[in-house]
Amino acid sequence: MAGGQSAAQTIGWAPAFNLRRVSPMQRKPFHISMNPFMKLSMAAGIALALSVPGSGRARDADLPQPRVDRGIRHLSGGVGLQEERAMNQVAHRYSTRIVFARPDGAFLSRLDLRVRRDGRTLVQDELRGPMFFANLKPGTYQVEVEHEDWQNRTVSVHVPVDGHVELLLTMAPSPNA
Repeated sequence: MAGGQSAAQTIGWAPAFNLRRVSPMQRKPFHISMNPFMKLSMAAGIALALSVPGSGRARDADLPQPRVDRGIRHLSGGVGLQEERAMNQVAHRYSTRIVFARPDGAFLSRLDLRVRRDGRTLVQDELRGPMFFANLKPGTYQVEVEHEDWQNRTVSVHVPVDGHVELLLTMAPSPNA
């Protein structure tokens, strides 16, 4: 939100969470830590994608349909370059933005997600991509994520009164996988 506060959080799978607040002037959408090789590979991929005719701007047709659960509008997706671009173009419409990744930085999807507040499940969805956006009202929520190949995670997310929250949730492999 323009002029609003932003709370960007990076949460690793280690017991101690690494939370980082970012001022609106420092805000970067979905900051993901990468080694130099990953950065170079990503830059080459983006340059190649932008060189393809018609690939410069995503269309609404590339965007998955939002859902509404208990009055909360939410959206998941981001599989493929066009859908990822479309998701990034509508991100500003949502107060809560979460990206799911493996420890090596690769994106994850097909996770079972629940958003709870005061013991009530407000949103329950199987994520269709690595990005999850929701219009959550200001307050504190518990986000629970499950998948058979990854350790279950529950994190507390605080949505500020004026602004939004961005979260990169890194999942650890399940010892049983």
